[in-house]
Amino acid sequence: GLDAEPDYRTKLRRLQAQLDAFSREELAEAFHAREVREASEVSEDEARQYFADHEQRLRTETHVWQILTKSRTEIDGIDERLGAGESFETLAAEPMATHGMAGLRSWDLGYLRWSQIPQHWRAELDRLDVGGTSGIIEGPGGRFWIIRVVDRRLSDTLTFEEVQPMLVKELEVTRAAALDEQIRQDLRASATIEYLLSPEKSEI
Repeated sequence: GLDAEPDYRTKLRRLQAQLDAFSREELAEAFHAREVREASEVSEDEARQYFADHEQRLRTETHVWQILTKSRTEIDGIDERLGAGESFETLAAEPMATHGMAGLRSWDLGYLRWSQIPQHWRAELDRLDVGGTSGIIEGPGGRFWIIRVVDRRLSDTLTFEEVQPMLVKELEVTRAAALDEQIRQDLRASATIEYLLSPEKSEI
């Protein structure tokens, strides 16, 4: 009857909970590896086909200016000043001038290749014409940007081999996200959920 002792039962339940948590984590990881990670792998032929289908976009180099801050209030104020007609270049240079480094022009990023453009900029850049200015872009690390497209040109030296690793990675990330979301929807649709009520309560 020692296995009925309250202290033993409590410790046993704790260990069982840890074992159950470990089992869930391991099985979830194995499921994700089989259903998502392996299924989202992109072959070289698929990457080459994507390169051929989107070659002009991938060869496009974009000359970008940026205004960067970690203050939402500051970026809102800059956006208003741009809307009122102030010069993008002047506003972008202000922080550098404040620190005595106006000549560095660190806000002028030059020509960026497709592989150098941050993911959170791409939607805005795709819709902007030369001379166009974005809205406020919020990115990781609590940073905010406003960017301007100064110019665009086509690279005549870019090769598939040069962009293959990043291209494969991006295609796999995109495919994995779509597969993961589809699996979540399928699981929700087929799941049976039971709400267990305690005898003392009528609410969940």
